[in-house]
Amino acid sequence: MSFAYHKETGKAPAEATAALEAALQSKRFSVLWHLDMSETLEGKGFPGHDETHIFEVCNAARADEALHMAPDIAYLLPCKMLVRATDGGSEIGLLLPSALIGMTGAVPPEQSAFAASVEEDLRAVVDEAAR
Repeated sequence: MSFAYHKETGKAPAEATAALEAALQSKRFSVLWHLDMSETLEGKGFPGHDETHIFEVCNAARADEALHMAPDIAYLLPCKMLVRATDGGSEIGLLLPSALIGMTGAVPPEQSAFAASVEEDLRAVVDEAAR
């Protein structure tokens, strides 16, 4: 099983980032944190990396629901997404909630269904942002 879902797009990283943020809003997710990884590494003396942006995103209502379901889900929050430069534009992707929750061991069916539902929304975000 893959741990990530991603789509290629012809958009430059700045355009892909803006498209990702707009698509997240359409599903009621907000960006809690945005790290320009390549810029950070360059500033610390490690240049030469392709432009890579890492996002931590959250839908507060869904996070509240998850934490009421299982407080230890806090270890898996917030959801992580990225935009990185490719030769033809960018890749937009996410770390799959179903893969993360699967790492916790025996998962009750309601938690698996919840993770799948969040994942469906975030896959739609990636698809929309990549168009």
